Amino acid sequence: MGTSCLVTGGLGFIGQHLVQLLLNQGYSVRILDLAQPLQSIDGVEYITGSITDRAIVRQSMQGIDRVFHLAANAGLWSPRKQDFITINQTGTRNIMEEALAAGVDKVVHCSTESILKSVRRSGRPANEATDESVELTLEDMAG
Repeated sequence: MGTSCLVTGGLGFIGQHLVQLLLNQGYSVRILDLAQPLQSIDGVEYITGSITDRAIVRQSMQGIDRVFHLAANAGLWSPRKQDFITINQTGTRNIMEEALAAGVDKVVHCSTESILKSVRRSGRPANEATDESVELTLEDMAG
């Protein structure tokens, strides 16, 4: 059986392109998104729901090897700041914790610059370049 990938926010602009790339490379793809697809793509499993819903996130992680976390609220200047915090912080925490619980091999977290702070909770400056070898705290990952 091939590698299975979960793409949160997979129906967004970047997500759609990533899903197509993953399919072209032979990966199995599952999408977790608030929206429903206008047109389904053969071979893609769709789960409609929010990353803030822990049960949906847990269900989405079943049988997944890799996660590409693109779902976010990039509207920092939104009139409802709490929505920004809930989606980006609580939602990302759900993704990270459920990925760990499910034994996911790799998580790629694509985020908005809006979550950056001058200093991360780990003590590392937020403007310091990082790569996949840097270990961040769970709080850093959640924004």
